[in-house]
Amino acid sequence: MKRHHEKLSISLMITVLCLGSLLTTALWIIVPNSHLEPSRPPSPKKVPPWPSDLCKGCRALIEKVRERYSKTWKKQEDIYRNLSSQLRSQCQGFDRAIITQANTPVGSTLVYASEKKKKTLKVTPEIFSTFIKENPFPKKKWETCAVVGNSGILANSSCGEMIDSAQLVIRCNLPSLGKGYERHVGTKTDIVTANPSILLKEYGDLIGATPSICGEST
Repeated sequence: MKRHHEKLSISLMITVLCLGSLLTTALWIIVPNSHLEPSRPPSPKKVPPWPSDLCKGCRALIEKVRERYSKTWKKQEDIYRNLSSQLRSQCQGFDRAIITQANTPVGSTLVYASEKKKKTLKVTPEIFSTFIKENPFPKKKWETCAVVGNSGILANSSCGEMIDSAQLVIRCNLPSLGKGYERHVGTKTDIVTANPSILLKEYGDLIGATPSICGEST
């Protein structure tokens, strides 16, 4: 009998709890809750203002740069001669810029880059015979030059006349000049550079499966 009363008490408590939950839900639905403020995310912390001396000296530096760049360019002869002397003594730029029979005899080792790796090539009599005898450019200085790449940035630039007005024009990777782009890239050419991949792409069919100039099979 005692156990029966305990079961009835537990059942009654569960029933009361369920009814209480139902009544609470009904009150939330019936009673308007427009006066209740919805939960909001916490307001962000205020960022303290930048210190007034954060860019101290920036204005003076900018004004100095603007002043220098607003002036007409003038060749600084002393600096030019010093830099030219360093390039000639340390890099042998004029003597080594172009491979010739005079500066690269048979048995020499050429160092070149291929796929981000340095490689070497031994100069054989066959390779040596392809070199020009001497530097084709006289030992003179040009006042103006233009180095023209082939990235497409000159499209619709109308820079052709300015490029052709340079005393020396250097072009990269066998550019095509006969397709109506003369107005933008010009036509004058004094030096053309080309890496082995460009040569193989344009003229690979002419050599078939013979060893390439880099000593590799094509």
